[in-house]
Amino acid sequence: MRTVKCWQLLFIQIYSIAAYGYLDEDFNENVIENLPLFGGQYSQSFTAETEEFLFASRPNWPSQDALKKLGRITAAVPINTEGSQVFVLHRADRVWNSNTFDENEVFRGQSEPPINVGVLAKLNDSELEASYLKDQFYLPHGLTRDHEGNVWITDTAMHQVYKYGPKLDGKPLLILGEKFKPGSDSKHFCKPTHVAVASNGDFFVSDGYCNSRIMKFNPDGKFMTQWGKPTHDHRSPGPDELNVPHQLVLVEEQGALCVADRENRRVVCYNAGLNSSSKNETGKYLFEIRTQIQRPGPVYGVAFCPHTQSLFALVGSWDTSDFTDVQVYQFGSGNFVGSVTDIEQGYGMAHSISTCRSPGPIGCLIVSSLNSARQSANGQESRRIWFYQVFSSSEKLVA
Repeated sequence: MRTVKCWQLLFIQIYSIAAYGYLDEDFNENVIENLPLFGGQYSQSFTAETEEFLFASRPNWPSQDALKKLGRITAAVPINTEGSQVFVLHRADRVWNSNTFDENEVFRGQSEPPINVGVLAKLNDSELEASYLKDQFYLPHGLTRDHEGNVWITDTAMHQVYKYGPKLDGKPLLILGEKFKPGSDSKHFCKPTHVAVASNGDFFVSDGYCNSRIMKFNPDGKFMTQWGKPTHDHRSPGPDELNVPHQLVLVEEQGALCVADRENRRVVCYNAGLNSSSKNETGKYLFEIRTQIQRPGPVYGVAFCPHTQSLFALVGSWDTSDFTDVQVYQFGSGNFVGSVTDIEQGYGMAHSISTCRSPGPIGCLIVSSLNSARQSANGQESRRIWFYQVFSSSEKLVA
């Protein structure tokens, strides 16, 4: 019988044991051995309502060699359903600081060349297999892989959105926005942050650091509609008031588009208007989730886990030395279930999250951090990206 090892980096916090279950340190070994990619290493679980969730942190991922070749990581998304292959978006050594843009949100570094390494890296298992899109981007920000395998990238310096085909040959299939020209009309963006693509081809852009809006386009890139306006008071924002919409996720089964409303410290869900009966309700407010009152930090990322029907919210801090975690909420009720973090070193400048979209029994969660590359005391590259498998089982481990 294999000895089951406990991977200690993962911390699970239970908000209410009475309402949501219990910490269980004695897992069924057969359950652990059925998790691929991990060699039997796991952490702890928590029980939410009727389903048990197990978050297993993948050790030694990515490899040290791969980490050394990645710069400041802005985002990562799984390529296949189990997450053994992952795209990672990074900025090499580019830094965004207070001098990067002028008072009109125009990028000051236009005279510099674009990043001269491939900003999109492909990890196969834990190793760097390939890199793409050299000499094309200045400040890549958001990364999306749609249902057809197309890759979408936003660049905040260029104020543009790029769509590439699955071959990633460097020739964009679609470019929206005018290079280095910020704007607020239907043909311009101002530091766009992310893209979410529906199965019918419609897509949404969170725009972003300046415009406080969400824009919807048809599959050909034709503008359809928009909603959102600046926030007057982040302590009590209105339903359509946004303050840095930072990441999007579509929950198509529920017809919802959810946004990480970063500086308003919440996740807001709207009607996505994806069918004829709901088209006229696009952008209608559905509900919101305020992050836990004991940790009401800015919400950098949002993702949806299909098989647990949970929303994950990446809650950061205005002080990067403070605590950062991924908070878990039931989609239907908005109830807080628990939170996940790396208690050994933390997520640091956590920037985005993503999940595997498989509806099967095993999903995944990926957390990306903008931390600069550095070596720890033992000479190893410090982690800047984390991979968890999320397992839910109908089998009761405790009667």
